Amino acid sequence: MSPLYRVLPFHTLSFPRKRESILSLLLVLLTAGCEYWNEDHVFGPDHSTTRPTVLYRRDIQPIFDAQCILCHGKQGRFKRGGLDVTSYDVLMAGGDSGTVVVPGDAASSLIVKRIRGVIPPQMPRGGLPLSDDEITRIMTWVDEGALNN
Repeated sequence: MSPLYRVLPFHTLSFPRKRESILSLLLVLLTAGCEYWNEDHVFGPDHSTTRPTVLYRRDIQPIFDAQCILCHGKQGRFKRGGLDVTSYDVLMAGGDSGTVVVPGDAASSLIVKRIRGVIPPQMPRGGLPLSDDEITRIMTWVDEGALNN
């Protein structure tokens, strides 16, 4: 008889050794599995902290309606650069220069470069620049994935 068997009182249990080995193995696997299969692994991380803080319909479209639509809208005199900002879908389609919004990367987005004046001409062209708050909201929206929300 092994020394471990003498120390642990398995012999006092009423089931055969094969059954107690299986139950012991299951107990070990369940205990080890609890460490790996935590709630985040099973259900995914808690997304409540990653909810967007800037919403397209509430925060972004009103900026475009007030500042950009005269030159970049369907009703405007021009559709400069082929860019239309009257809705999310046409904005995301881009213009003559290609895609203007790179979801998740404001620094690489042409629209952000234009409104900040990094690439001339600064937008809105011929008008007052967007406020720091408006630029920050647009950049945050893009960095948060540029969602249609």
